[in-house]
Amino acid sequence: MVALLAAAAFCTGPQLRATLELQSATGSLRGGALVHNAGRTCTLATTGATIERPGSGTDLSWEPGFHAVLPHARTAWIPIVWRNWCGAPPTRFALQLRGGAVIAMRTTGAPRCDAAGRPTDLNVGRPAIR
Repeated sequence: MVALLAAAAFCTGPQLRATLELQSATGSLRGGALVHNAGRTCTLATTGATIERPGSGTDLSWEPGFHAVLPHARTAWIPIVWRNWCGAPPTRFALQLRGGAVIAMRTTGAPRCDAAGRPTDLNVGRPAIR
């Protein structure tokens, strides 16, 4: 796997299609992002995630990145647990890719507000290739 990682170029935004699939679970949202590679085999490398608020910019809520080789026509399942969202519903969720590209996904809801004034809590796990 190390040889494949070294040989595969980084994924670019145009070759990827993504959807966010989250369900409510005790006030949090749990599920993940499905990122499908329609292009050549590439290294999916993230540098963080943002959640956009209407009219007030973004919350950078997750910074650790990961690398995974994503073969052509395969999908990466990226597990997500999201807690404590206070205020207006978010407009989009985005993963930042190495090199500056962004994978934007529409949100269909937000977790419950448990602690007003505290930042949202987002945990993004390592991808599993399907």
